[in-house]
Amino acid sequence: MSATSTFLDIALPMAQLNFAVIPVQPKDKACTLPNWQNLATTDIKQIETWNAENPDYNVGLVARAEIGAPCFLEFDIKGGMMKAAEEMGQPIPETRIHRSGKGFGHWVFAHTERSVKLGNRQANLPDGGEWFSFRADNRYVVGPGSTHPNGNKYAVAKDIMYAPIPDWVCDFIEKHTAAAPRSQDGSFVETSEDFDFDDLMDFFSDIFTILTDRIPSDHWYVTDICPISGHRHEQSVRTGFYWDGSVLGWHCFAQGCPGSSMAIGDVIHFLNQKKGEPYLGPIWPTNDIDLDDPKFAVEDMDAEQAEDSGDPAIPTVENAPAESESTSQALESPDEIFAFLSQQPPAAIEVEQAVGLDFDPRALYGKIDTLAESLALPLGYLYPSLLTVASALGVTDVDGHVRGNLYTALLGPVGHGKTAVTEAARGSIFLPDLSSTDTTPGSDRGLVKLCGTTGSPLLLVQDEFRSTMLKCNIQGSNMAQVFCQLWNFDHAGCSDKKGIEECLVKLSVLGNVACADPTEFSKIFGSSTVSGLADRFVYGYSSTPVKYRPMQIKKDLFEIKPCRVPDWIWDAKDEWAGDIAARRRLTEIVLRVALIQSSFNGDTEITRASFEAACRFGEWQERIRSVYRPGLAETKEAECFEAVYSALWEKLQKQRNTNSPPKGTDSPKHLHFAQIVNGKSYYRKYGSTMVNRVKKSMMDEGIIAVVKEEQYNEQGEPTGKSIRTPFVILKGRVN
Repeated sequence: MSATSTFLDIALPMAQLNFAVIPVQPKDKACTLPNWQNLATTDIKQIETWNAENPDYNVGLVARAEIGAPCFLEFDIKGGMMKAAEEMGQPIPETRIHRSGKGFGHWVFAHTERSVKLGNRQANLPDGGEWFSFRADNRYVVGPGSTHPNGNKYAVAKDIMYAPIPDWVCDFIEKHTAAAPRSQDGSFVETSEDFDFDDLMDFFSDIFTILTDRIPSDHWYVTDICPISGHRHEQSVRTGFYWDGSVLGWHCFAQGCPGSSMAIGDVIHFLNQKKGEPYLGPIWPTNDIDLDDPKFAVEDMDAEQAEDSGDPAIPTVENAPAESESTSQALESPDEIFAFLSQQPPAAIEVEQAVGLDFDPRALYGKIDTLAESLALPLGYLYPSLLTVASALGVTDVDGHVRGNLYTALLGPVGHGKTAVTEAARGSIFLPDLSSTDTTPGSDRGLVKLCGTTGSPLLLVQDEFRSTMLKCNIQGSNMAQVFCQLWNFDHAGCSDKKGIEECLVKLSVLGNVACADPTEFSKIFGSSTVSGLADRFVYGYSSTPVKYRPMQIKKDLFEIKPCRVPDWIWDAKDEWAGDIAARRRLTEIVLRVALIQSSFNGDTEITRASFEAACRFGEWQERIRSVYRPGLAETKEAECFEAVYSALWEKLQKQRNTNSPPKGTDSPKHLHFAQIVNGKSYYRKYGSTMVNRVKKSMMDEGIIAVVKEEQYNEQGEPTGKSIRTPFVILKGRVN
């Protein structure tokens, strides 16, 4: 792992997408952290602590059996999802995809009630190799940015928010797997009638041996060492295989060992890799799986080629499907768009797929790129700021189809350096007099009067843009509507008892929004912005705070010329957007960014390189928007609903991170509803009647469920009756 890709760099973007992360050994798949199942976290401080221990850690993403939490369908054959979709007669799911070090797919979904019930599943091929595994509860996959033992990088193949797992995918998993019978000693799976347990143990005898003088009762065969960790555990020597003549099982009883959460199929797959060759004897019932079936067809290649061949269902430049094969699939990158539009090869991009919320340097273009590099400030703040200041120079499309103004909000906590960046951006590009203002509008009428009637470009710079956005949320305010109007047109107005006020202006906005996290963002960009203002904004984000130093900035004069939008752009932007709803507004932002970049660069028309960079910029915005979302509360009760849910979610994360269940229970998943709500003073703020109504609504919608305690008789036997407790569990998420 390079010095610029630390554990913090690769884990933090995953945590921001609500993946519970753990440290995994460098260039390996094993997590040696004791009790990792309960320590997996999204907490930044804990991630920083692990980074301090070893910045070269790989990152593991842990599945939780909770509705809305991420789960993983991992294929170990080429084209796994494509063949599954063909078998089930369904389109390939539109969801997040990670690429493994072998080039195969980790398909990420949000749990549904159906998938939670499925539990962990695995399907194996008749030759003993793995077909696919479904990781639903306390199983992990190695995440993007990590390094595979073969030296390849795990990456993001499709960087969108994970979608609820479709029912047909659950049908496919259930069709080809069986729920493993479980006992307190681990998971058991029925085997083929031809399975030879002794032969399997002999095959792996160079890795471990069975202690024949210490075989316990109940069909457990203890090993001399733990085959997964490679050594004997001090805290437990009862690690081994279960075999009763028809059912095969496994368990490592040492808490904290990666093998303690592995099913027997996972173990055999791990041992096959460790030995360097698979066990070819029959193990599992065939379930009528035919290796000659086209779904398992692979090209005739040697082992090394097969390992690096990749998955054709995962979007890449080399294996993107032709339009006739998948007209409903959006081409996911500018590389694919230009391959589609032209017989000429697309511009090469020798970097990995972007991961997380930090700025993608492939979005840089032309003179603005050169200017950004000269200022040496965080690009996640600086590049959107420079684009916005440049837009105030009067960028125009010759044919008038694309507007050249931008609204930009820089997001980050107080003291992150947003002001220093906006001042540097303003100070480096010369703007004519009266084309920039720092005045804060107090109302919709104030905004209209501020803009004036000159028809000239105006850059509204707001160091505390939070106050302006909160004014948009005031009941009866039309400020958000005026902003929306001026994003689309030069003319806007307002009418009230004081009369009619109109303006004529090409407005651009550059504002700093102090928000510590996505929850605070949703309060600032409240319900009044949901109808259109929030998705008109470009968002600047950087995980790196500015280290302020006095700067000597030269204010340069840049000549902006009218720029043409070529005809091929319209097809290209539609192909980029495809059927992805989140990209509908983003296509307009992509076009505006491309126009500003090319105009600033002196191009007579938008170039392919500029549009390519703008698409990367749009993909970056898509990732930010998947985390920072506007609030939806339009009524007091809706506000109470969101507040209570956020409080429950926050408390759940703290209890998990610290493994500290509330008093009266031993599960950190249990939430004491009354204590949490009372601790936030919500009973006083909203009233107990409204809070209780919200609680009932959450229960009716399946978002929370009351924990019940089983009753036992004097003999310690369950009576079949249960009583309610003050605890609830969080089952779903608010969309």
